[in-house]
Amino acid sequence: FKNSPYFTSDVNANYSMLVNTKWMYYGYNAGITDMPAKLTLILTFYKTNQPNNILFTTKISRAEGTYNKTKGDGEGVGPSLNRMRKAYIKAAYKLAQTFKRIVD
Repeated sequence: FKNSPYFTSDVNANYSMLVNTKWMYYGYNAGITDMPAKLTLILTFYKTNQPNNILFTTKISRAEGTYNKTKGDGEGVGPSLNRMRKAYIKAAYKLAQTFKRIVD
């Protein structure tokens, strides 16, 4: 992805984000056809020093990862963590795009 998001873990940050995975589908590669991984996330934002004071909660439904057989990234036939990783990357990218629209 161009301009992909970059996240850090900063203990001095004023705000924190909790990522709760509610649903995961690992996808498959059956030779003739394939299906990318998908996931649903609940994101909760709160002040770092007040974790019980939730500022905002949102849901990312069925974020779908990419599947690219030509790069040979070892996804294999069955359930694959590589496919699931791509779904998380796609969800983070979409979240960053949303933040950019709000801020700009």
